[in-house]
Amino acid sequence: QAEDGIRDVERSRGLGDVYKRQVINGADIMRPGIINIEDNIAEGEYITIIEETHSKPLAIGKALFNTEEMRAKSSGKVIDNLHYIGDTIWNFS
Repeated sequence: QAEDGIRDVERSRGLGDVYKRQVINGADIMRPGIINIEDNIAEGEYITIIEETHSKPLAIGKALFNTEEMRAKSSGKVIDNLHYIGDTIWNFS
């Protein structure tokens, strides 16, 4: 488990900037856009969505499936996007 209690998944560089823009505008995370899923994620666990190229967080979401179920899927929504770069809570100081 991550030190802060939030797991990481990496978003695919292959889907390009269009998908990245959608995520940072609040779009949920779809299975084809994920390239790496940590082991032992539980359904309902909080997830950090990491941009692959620069390893920067893009969003925080909630897992809709556990690790094995996410890996088995080839399509569909797997993470609810709760907060993303630039939203009110992300920018709270």
